Amino acid sequence: MATETTSQASADQEEVVALTQLTVIIDRGADIKLPTTIYEYELPILQAIYGEDLVAVVDEDDVEVPAFTANEAHDALRRKYAQNIDAVLSVFPRPSALAKSSGLDVEEDASKGKLQQSAVMDHKKATKKTAAKKTAASK
Repeated sequence: MATETTSQASADQEEVVALTQLTVIIDRGADIKLPTTIYEYELPILQAIYGEDLVAVVDEDDVEVPAFTANEAHDALRRKYAQNIDAVLSVFPRPSALAKSSGLDVEEDASKGKLQQSAVMDHKKATKKTAAKKTAASK
């Protein structure tokens, strides 16, 4: 779980968030064992990708990193695990699910959500128009 720390001593110090960092071994076969370091909230994603029995936690450390929001973390997970985006979205369909699991804050920007939603709607409309044109052209 994340906990935010702010320093009253100096305005120059930035906010940090305390997270648990895990070292895990991913069993990829008889001779392939991949060690990697992840944040604790990433563990269910790796388990969804490789299987719960094939991801073993071998070490954990509490670390402080510059503060970031659940929205930023969700975007980073989508980029990091782009090849397995379904696993990311099954574990954390939205940044709010990640926030609930990790304790990170959700970015309060309603206009961003509206812009993203309208872009999705525009894409769906364009796809339907393209499909209709292809159907009409083939007749």
